[in-house]
Amino acid sequence: MTNDAMPSKRRWRRPLVVTAGALALAALVWRVYQPRPLVVEVGEVGVGRFEQAIEEDGQLRLKSRYVIAAPTPPSCSGPRSRGRMP
Repeated sequence: MTNDAMPSKRRWRRPLVVTAGALALAALVWRVYQPRPLVVEVGEVGVGRFEQAIEEDGQLRLKSRYVIAAPTPPSCSGPRSRGRMP
């Protein structure tokens, strides 16, 4: 090795270390925000009758209450019209 090759190696060492650190940090962030697997119930699939009963009482929770009505024309809405057109 000659003395001319040494500065070239030192010049590339710091950018390589910074790049490797950035890649390691990116991999760590990706691993932290990766979705966790869910625990599920596994069973064997077969053909048959599905039987399952729910024995609990339900509770109704309304968030918004709406009144729905059909629009009526003005000629039919009055007590005097009785189906006749004016």
